[in-house]
Amino acid sequence: MDLWSIRNNSAASYIWNENCWGFGLANKGCMSPYNTYTGSGGGGVLVSPRHAIFCHHLGYYPRVGSRVRYVTQDNKTEEVVIEALLPHPYTAGWVIAIQDIVVCKFDRDVSVPFAKVLPPDPSGYLPSINVNTGERFAPQIASASLRIGRPYVRACHTSQTKKLATSAIVTLQNTGIPYQQPGNPQLGDDTGTVAHETGPSNWRLEDLGNPLGQILTTGASGAPAFLIVNNELVATNVWTSPLGGYGFYADASIINGMIDDMGNPGGYSLTEVDLSEFPTW
Repeated sequence: MDLWSIRNNSAASYIWNENCWGFGLANKGCMSPYNTYTGSGGGGVLVSPRHAIFCHHLGYYPRVGSRVRYVTQDNKTEEVVIEALLPHPYTAGWVIAIQDIVVCKFDRDVSVPFAKVLPPDPSGYLPSINVNTGERFAPQIASASLRIGRPYVRACHTSQTKKLATSAIVTLQNTGIPYQQPGNPQLGDDTGTVAHETGPSNWRLEDLGNPLGQILTTGASGAPAFLIVNNELVATNVWTSPLGGYGFYADASIINGMIDDMGNPGGYSLTEVDLSEFPTW
């Protein structure tokens, strides 16, 4: 369903859609409706009062000097400016690699609640989910397969359409994901070459289907995906491909180091969601 009943980018005016099933989520403001570099696409996710994570591939992330908008629960727009950014240290050039993220630092804090992340290895909380540590891909499934009992975890995500859609996570992935070696879009070469496989990706939730309807298409890259825990969005990744994206909670220490490298007077870091009330297996 649409996150917004009004989304006027030219006037910087945004009204949350009270009829959306996610309207009551406590930290829905971690999703940005617009930035001045990628527009409504590549929205990223706010992970501290001053930092957001976007995707890296094809240069599809806002640059230093770009303005990023967030919206409070009472529909007030806050606009911040990116003053520094760093790609993941294991991301090379324009490659769509596993570590397909850029961390951006803003010129000031925003007041909207940010998204927390999962623990580095969440497999103990997901005893019924397949853990794939060797195959290149877990088999894709259709909604009919869900109906006959294959275990899954309900999740949600957005795309460039700014709708909040449900999805199903069926595999906790610890293998490579496919990527393309693209050209440099700044040089007019964005066709890319053949897809091939990267190395291990740590623990990455692989989202393999949405039985209720929104299909990810070109332009959704960098939009966030989440689990919902106690009425809060818990960020799992931003999209690299329709198969999923880099589970940045798995590399929290590296991402926290990136935050520090950009200068961190607020002492911010990724915040792990409190799962102490839930059993492990």
